[in-house]
Amino acid sequence: MSEEQKIRVVIADDQKLVRAGFAMVISSQP
Repeated sequence: MSEEQKIRVVIADDQKLVRAGFAMVISSQP
């Protein structure tokens, strides 16, 4: 795996976490 591919995987993973975080925040709003 090249450096560039690793970075892409990290970014994709990050977006999933961010989306999950936003979903939790939004669903916790009254």
